[in-house]
Amino acid sequence: GSLVLDASQDSSVWAHGAEFSVQQGGEYWAASASVGWLNARYRQRNAGSLDIDGNRLEDAPRYTASLQARAQSPSGWFGEFSAQFAGRTFLDATNTTDATRPAMRLLDASVGRRLGDWEIFLYARNVVDGGAYETVIPRSGLSELGSSYKIVDGPSAGLGVRWQSPR
Repeated sequence: GSLVLDASQDSSVWAHGAEFSVQQGGEYWAASASVGWLNARYRQRNAGSLDIDGNRLEDAPRYTASLQARAQSPSGWFGEFSAQFAGRTFLDATNTTDATRPAMRLLDASVGRRLGDWEIFLYARNVVDGGAYETVIPRSGLSELGSSYKIVDGPSAGLGVRWQSPR
């Protein structure tokens, strides 16, 4: 689909894209996958003395994908897996290479046991991207979000407890 957002007479954002998703499941398993494409650009916009007409919208990745799966045994043991990808994005409207967020690959996994309404599990989050993604990247000053941007927390692991209502 396509979308045009008018913010004022001298600026607008033009976007078109597509997303495809599929879900499957059974009594003891569920899986889903999606892929997306987005082209979001400024049209007829000036930011001070800079002409940003045609530049990509900040924080809008062109490509995205995700995969999620969960399997559970009749005795309550379960495993979960989630993988997400988002392509490189610009951090402000100038679209300069020094103000970009690298592509993100997030991989999460957990294994545990369901006991009644409770789940106890071990988890690992963001096991693919390292601590380098905890950096701050300077902006060129055109965004309303400030002069720096924290990318994403580094890897983590731990023990979790979760309550879920009866199914």
